[in-house]
Amino acid sequence: MSGEWTGGSANRHWQRTGYRGPRIDDAELGQRLFDELADARFWCEVCGGCHPLREHQACRDGQR
Repeated sequence: MSGEWTGGSANRHWQRTGYRGPRIDDAELGQRLFDELADARFWCEVCGGCHPLREHQACRDGQR
C-alpha cells in the first residue's frame, strides 16, 4: 500500500500518493471562482469587447 502521512500532529492522517482532497461540488466551485474574478476584465466573444465578468450575464442576455 503506497501513500504518505500528511497534516500536522493534530490533523495527521494517511493518504494515497497524489490524492488532492475531496471533490468540490461544481456549483460551489463556480460560485467561488465568480466571486474571486468578478472584477477581472476579459475578452468577450459575445459583444466583441472587454468587460468585467460580473457584467457578462447582461451581455449574454443582450442587455449590454
